[in-house]
Amino acid sequence: HAVRLAPGSAGATTSSVSAATITTHVLGAHRSTVRIAPHSAQFSALDVLPASVDLKPWAVAPGNQGQVSSCVTWAVDYGMLGWYSRYNGIAGQPFAPMYTYSQINGGVDGGSYPTAALDLAVAQGSDTRADYTQGDYDWKDQPTAAEHANAAHFKITGYQTLFMGAGQAGNATLIKNALALEHPVAIEMAVRNGFEN
Repeated sequence: HAVRLAPGSAGATTSSVSAATITTHVLGAHRSTVRIAPHSAQFSALDVLPASVDLKPWAVAPGNQGQVSSCVTWAVDYGMLGWYSRYNGIAGQPFAPMYTYSQINGGVDGGSYPTAALDLAVAQGSDTRADYTQGDYDWKDQPTAAEHANAAHFKITGYQTLFMGAGQAGNATLIKNALALEHPVAIEMAVRNGFEN
């Protein structure tokens, strides 16, 4: 499952997957059993890819999800929203992963669906870590009205699912094109048992 955010881009679309087609992933991301073939028409493909791409100048400092199954919201809210806000010269990052995770985790620390985090970023935005009072590891307490109001300043207009499912022709090319066009990509992948050790 590979996704790129589309803050500020017209015509961006959202996608969602029903909970019935999802299986739980051990490290926090709920993995889809649905396959979506790569769609090169989602954004313009380059005729020739550059030899290298460096998106680090806009990256936020590495964070730590600790012992919370919040990898999805660290990737989406903290990582990608933070990157796009720096890239677009918008102050406020880094963003608070728990703002989103506490709302989409179903009341338990059992992970979350990437589409749920992305849909919330479209509907509500994401609060900043400086404003969010619950910190980086409180997955139970919900955001306050003031935190919701602050998050509304940081909404995205949409996101694109580049593909779902491994081993499809064109997956790597879509990721390379997105990166070459200066769009970071969040990738969800299955890992072997014991990977976290």
